[in-house]
Amino acid sequence: MKTGYIKKSALSALAFFGTLGMLSVGYSAYSSLSSVTAGQTLTTGLWTQIKDNFTDHETRISSLSSQISALSASQGMAKAWVNFDGTAAACPGGNCTIRSSYNVSGVTRLTNGAYTVTFAAPMANANYVVIGDTKADPNQGYALSQIRLHSYSPTGTSSYANVAPTTSSFTFGTMVQGYTNGTDVQYANIVVFN
Repeated sequence: MKTGYIKKSALSALAFFGTLGMLSVGYSAYSSLSSVTAGQTLTTGLWTQIKDNFTDHETRISSLSSQISALSASQGMAKAWVNFDGTAAACPGGNCTIRSSYNVSGVTRLTNGAYTVTFAAPMANANYVVIGDTKADPNQGYALSQIRLHSYSPTGTSSYANVAPTTSSFTFGTMVQGYTNGTDVQYANIVVFN
């Protein structure tokens, strides 16, 4: 068994159980607030209790928000991910159909097998790691494809243009394994770590 797999599994479990723990604490805190029922006469004491409940609730939300922000700032957490259809039919006007995403505002199809992913919130720097997996468009007669980060074939041939990543986006090309021409992908799954 590979060490990287164990590390990735441990980080995923830590993130899952850490989030679960924060939500449990938040729920138990929320359920312990003083109850106020409809129809009670509004007295000074009751009004103070209502204000205290709101203040307590705001404090707990602020605390949970800080904990979630700290968790999302963690080096081991994905800062963006996207699952999209990159076929010409699924990218009308160049805007690809996103099936699901986090911190991705759009995917643009530049040409056959070339895409730019734009972040909803920018990365801290342009030195992020991009990991991806693709499946070629079966209508083009190919089953497998591979990603070529920060470059693509503008003419669909073996000539490639290099595009440096920025904090707001990155470009990649896809090609069939063993060939150099750009190939559209039906399934693209991309994850970004920073």
